[in-house]
Amino acid sequence: MTIIDDIYKYTYKQWYQSFAVYHKALKEAFCATEAWYSRLMIDGSVYNLPILSKGISEIWYAFDDKVYDKSYSYTHMLNFGKNTRYTDILTKQHANDQPLQFERYLQHNATGFYHVFIKYHMDASISLLGFLTSQFINMSSLLNQQRAEKILTEFENFFWSEPNLYEACNITKDLIITRKSPDILQQFFLNYPEIHRLSVTDVKIIKALYFGTIHAGDIAIALHKSRRTIENRLEYIRECLQCQNKFELYHLIKSTPEVIAYVFVRLRHIADH
Repeated sequence: MTIIDDIYKYTYKQWYQSFAVYHKALKEAFCATEAWYSRLMIDGSVYNLPILSKGISEIWYAFDDKVYDKSYSYTHMLNFGKNTRYTDILTKQHANDQPLQFERYLQHNATGFYHVFIKYHMDASISLLGFLTSQFINMSSLLNQQRAEKILTEFENFFWSEPNLYEACNITKDLIITRKSPDILQQFFLNYPEIHRLSVTDVKIIKALYFGTIHAGDIAIALHKSRRTIENRLEYIRECLQCQNKFELYHLIKSTPEVIAYVFVRLRHIADH
């Protein structure tokens, strides 16, 4: 039996009553019928716990290949923004990838809509709040994102205040999909040796580009800098990351998990000193 199975059979049931307030919040905000939580650390550690588990979750737990679930992969989840669908996470990246049993189940059974809200933290970790609904929810809506973030924040405040709970939910040893932090950044530094020359402002500009603020004027307002300063720094960033133009730079930032992982690590280091 895996740690994931133990969590479902014992830990979840033991703490079920403590989750009642989050059950209510998820049902009121999104009419959610099932929900789960994950936290992915940059060192490859993964914490996972069902919050509200019923029929579909029970089917997922019944499959042995759940240890390959791509939602547990730090680098894979860096490819998504603030929200996505669970089915998009599961979609194979390479031609030789085999679909999970649960993925095949979802393809052949009408189960509803599986939404995933994603939050990026200053310690470079990633939180996922997944929930199942019978109707489509527009998670691109700012209001719905605010609702999801509020529920996720309140749940995490509770979860991480209970050592007995979060220690029991560390599923890292089960997983085959995870990837260690040194492996994430080591080759990246070799490919882009000039990145160490970037200033704090440069790193914040990259973060802004990653989250969708692409115009120099908007970045200037957000960072309290002049437009000319931002334009000059963008040119410098482009040279450091060996891009031919701004479009290539934007594509690199959005498509290369190592870039945003570096940004989170760098900003965390700055905050600690």
